[in-house]
Amino acid sequence: MSLYFNLFTIIFAICLIGQGSAIMSFDDYIRSVWYRQMQLRQEILRHKVKRDIAVSDKIFDMSRQIATKLSKENSKFIAFSPLSIATTLAQLQMGATGNAEQELIALMGIANHEQFGNIIEQIQGSKQSQQINLANGIFIDKNNGITLRENYRASVETIYQSQIVALDFANERTASRKYINDWIKSKTNGKIEKILTGGFGNNHYNDDDGIMASGDEHKSNGMLIANALYFKAFWQKAFINGVTTKRMFYPNGKRDGAKGKFLVDMMATAGQFRFYNSKEYECRILALPYQNGESNMYVVLPYASNRAKLSKVQESLTPEKMEEIIGKMKSQNVIVNFPKLHLEQSFSIKSVLEDMNVKSIFNSKEGNFDKMICNTRSAKNRRQLENGGFFVDDFMHKTNLMVNEAGTEGAAATLSFLSRQDETDVEFRVDTPFMFFIRHESTKIPIFYGSVYEPVNF
Repeated sequence: MSLYFNLFTIIFAICLIGQGSAIMSFDDYIRSVWYRQMQLRQEILRHKVKRDIAVSDKIFDMSRQIATKLSKENSKFIAFSPLSIATTLAQLQMGATGNAEQELIALMGIANHEQFGNIIEQIQGSKQSQQINLANGIFIDKNNGITLRENYRASVETIYQSQIVALDFANERTASRKYINDWIKSKTNGKIEKILTGGFGNNHYNDDDGIMASGDEHKSNGMLIANALYFKAFWQKAFINGVTTKRMFYPNGKRDGAKGKFLVDMMATAGQFRFYNSKEYECRILALPYQNGESNMYVVLPYASNRAKLSKVQESLTPEKMEEIIGKMKSQNVIVNFPKLHLEQSFSIKSVLEDMNVKSIFNSKEGNFDKMICNTRSAKNRRQLENGGFFVDDFMHKTNLMVNEAGTEGAAATLSFLSRQDETDVEFRVDTPFMFFIRHESTKIPIFYGSVYEPVNF
């Protein structure tokens, strides 16, 4: 669009020159065209940045709502990848029509798939010190009468680099299950070893990081869309090996006799970190940067935190408020104590998505995927529905996230600084419930998001 408009502007102006050369010199004309081109480029860039921010805000808000809705009284933590969930939903949205498509657009703000594909490409184009790999797979039952439309196939392969594989779910269940599990394992560098544990019928699988689309009366799965995400990054200022020690963590807060307290492996470091004490939202926030500054882990610690206060603060921190307090952060001398974490979790977010008004994709009458699927089975052998009976059976997600001291060069010099309390502005001790998110800074997309009520050690 911009190339066409620029070309039209130049041609139109040149036509005017022949009629009014006495009014404007050629040099003045060239300068005016150049100035106009610069204005257009800046306007296009401003609109692109606004669109990118809109998408990142929508995905952050989706993360906040998922964490709030999944939190239970007995849950030790909630951890997931908004980027992985959004990428899977984007592939669904690309093939959906009607209410199903509109509900997904409203949830994530992805009105342009090429734009979101460019965001993903930017996130993956990281330096050697940070590795972010996303892999998308569409696995189709070759005996279930499903054919992907050519436009959809070409788009998901080009924009989302999706790998499309035909398998025999019905007759070669074990081989198909092994193929998908091995695919996920390879794409996550072995961190997630098993997704499917049973067959391909309803409720015969778990630990799935994608969706199941169900196409006949017996709910035999016709297609599985999967996304695998692998993230590895080294701290810019490492936690110090040899300093990690057992310290108390207070899941119910430090008041009321510190009921339920227990020991965790608490890491330590010190130095210059961005920090803000948010009195307006009753929390403190610290940024732990990864090397090259491409991504940060933000840790939000409510005042006198406990389970209830964390839930309240998390629910209140909308994308706009979070961006506000991040904008107020300043570099200060900080001593940091942070628990070692190994957060491994799998769950369904179907009901959560339905609560966020994404309902049509789960409904056999409304889940229209006409832009994705050509159903080649005869009407006699399938549901008598306009959409061929295809809908999302479930939406499963699995996370395996580890936080440790990795990348600990220069430990001796930093260790000596730990004892210099007089030069420290802030002590940030994370020994009560907290929330965190790992954000890719240039796109502001949250890669991981979570709430921790009881840290799980290695």
